Amino acid sequence: MLGRTLSAIIAMGMVVAMLSAASPVPSEECDPASNLAECAVATANSENPDTQQTADKAIDGIADGYPGDYTTEWATIGGREDSTLTLTWPSPQLVGSVVLFDRPNTDDNITGATLEFSDGSTVLVPPLPESGEPLALEFPPREASSLLFTVTSVSSSTYNIGLSEIEVLPEQAIASLLGTARNFTQPDSALQVRPTAVATIDTDDDDVRLLRLELELEGLGGTATVGPSDFAIVDGTGTRYHAVKGPDDDVEPLGDHSLDMWETAAGAVYFELPMQARGLLIAYWPSANERAVATWTLSAP
Repeated sequence: MLGRTLSAIIAMGMVVAMLSAASPVPSEECDPASNLAECAVATANSENPDTQQTADKAIDGIADGYPGDYTTEWATIGGREDSTLTLTWPSPQLVGSVVLFDRPNTDDNITGATLEFSDGSTVLVPPLPESGEPLALEFPPREASSLLFTVTSVSSSTYNIGLSEIEVLPEQAIASLLGTARNFTQPDSALQVRPTAVATIDTDDDDVRLLRLELELEGLGGTATVGPSDFAIVDGTGTRYHAVKGPDDDVEPLGDHSLDMWETAAGAVYFELPMQARGLLIAYWPSANERAVATWTLSAP
């Protein structure tokens, strides 16, 4: 396997690699409207310059790596837990989402990590897909002039941990389509939310609309607490409609849950709003947040 061979060849150069990791290499291209990472300087506590698997390759805009083009990924030299990648910006950036791509080989896999921002806030990173497919994580937006990615656990087969790519994005202002799964992370937990269906329920009041929202939830890391009060309907004026007790029908209501990793829950949440309300969106809006973390349309494509 290339990972073992490369590690053996450059083992004697580890000290040189560690020193070179302290020399930042800024990205040549920058599009802050779509990917703030390309405007950053990347450094790591370990990298492999002999194989061109340096820290800056994590922000080169190419999500590839061994067994594909290994020169486009960041890889450590024998790194496992406590491996770090730091992105630094010349001025604070408003960050609302991070997309992580693991090295695409089947040996080196990150099974846990953290993201720490320069404002002191930290969020949990759940296991990354072994295939190198993207894992998008969203959180309440924050201003940061740096981001520290720290690996906290790896697969037993890991030789040289790293990333094929990291994207750092502003807040997603456009609502997702109904049925789209989105991942949200907090300091000690991560949760996937997928709104699957919306229906209007008949009532005796012609001026009131009763909406039934069906949801599928999955814990991604830590213990994620979630319930009906974490969701809302928002209209075009910004008015927020909270969950209400629904009627007895054929859909199980969503209860309050504490979801460990890979645990799932599903159910319905009900909202009562004026019939004339327009511009409606589904909102994931935990009570601790001043505003919605994410929104979805009420219809699928």
